[in-house]
Amino acid sequence: MNLAPRWLRASFWLALLTMLIAISKPPVAPLLLRAMVVIALTAAAVAGLTGALRDVEPVSGSGRRADPVEPNAVPRELAMMTEELRQIGRRGDIPPGVIRNLRNSLQHRLWYRHGLAVTSTAHSDAIRALLSPNGWLVAA
Repeated sequence: MNLAPRWLRASFWLALLTMLIAISKPPVAPLLLRAMVVIALTAAAVAGLTGALRDVEPVSGSGRRADPVEPNAVPRELAMMTEELRQIGRRGDIPPGVIRNLRNSLQHRLWYRHGLAVTSTAHSDAIRALLSPNGWLVAA
């Protein structure tokens, strides 16, 4: 079994082919030999870096992207809630659609961030500890 990586084997065969062309066509030999030296130095540098960085563990959380958000989940709901709240003015009752969207968002966050489900009676004390009284009324 050959343990050499594919790119290293390809570099070897390319260098061998370059040497054969340089021997058969002497006028282009200096150019081909310079190209071969550049390829060999590049391959050696990549092999050295690969060997040096093989056992390095990545830092957890550093350079990671945040967990993906469902596409259009939050912006569409926020736009709908904003429009509904604008329509009722300052003194009207909060529309049921706004409360439904708030409840869904709150339940989603409780589940994914804290592992708490509003439908479970065992989690109700932990949820009440996390939320304000008004938040508990919306979530329940």
